[in-house]
Amino acid sequence: VDVEFDGLRASPGWKDRWEKAIVEASVGCPVPFYRHPVSSGNLIHQAYHLLAFETETGRDVRRFDLVIEFGGGYGSMCRLFYNQGFEGRYMLFDLPPFSALQRFFLRSLGLPVRDIGIFLRESPSIFCTSRMDEVREILDTGTPERKILFLATWSLSEAPMEIRDAFLGLATRFDGQLIAYQQTFQEIDNLAYFRKWKEGRDPGICFREFPIAHLPGNFYLFGFKQ
Repeated sequence: VDVEFDGLRASPGWKDRWEKAIVEASVGCPVPFYRHPVSSGNLIHQAYHLLAFETETGRDVRRFDLVIEFGGGYGSMCRLFYNQGFEGRYMLFDLPPFSALQRFFLRSLGLPVRDIGIFLRESPSIFCTSRMDEVREILDTGTPERKILFLATWSLSEAPMEIRDAFLGLATRFDGQLIAYQQTFQEIDNLAYFRKWKEGRDPGICFREFPIAHLPGNFYLFGFKQ
């Protein structure tokens, strides 16, 4: 986290954006980061992913209309988006217990968690689900010009193959992809998996894949439509 905090502080947007965005809430009693007690290691870690994506792709995550996060933890990344002025829709896909936790956490912060009907009509709004049919409904409902970001940090790379393939099968619908993964998980070679998946993708999508220098054995995979 020291490396990531230094990266955020050195970025041009530190004062106007990141310093405010990583201020923690009291919900859940997060442990303060020793060098910046108003924040936490987890929130700084997540902000660094967004900074890395934007630095590498030139795409501002706040400019997407819809974010689909696979495996949202307790909802911290979603909270971070709205902390920095995101005004779009945010959908979290996870196991049912985590969806319940996300709804509790995000509502505790006063964020607009909605049912699917309101989510499809109003923005900003947040929707937590464990159902693939609802993911497809959300993708099928909306204007063609909206921009969609897919986000999965150390979650897709731990999922069963059929779930991975189902989500990555929707990749042509995404305008941006922010994926972080470990090289191996159990018996799965994730490096080989994601590299094979990239083969034959739409030539209009540009990929950037590189090791995370301060986290040996872990990689970023960023994709964006040119």
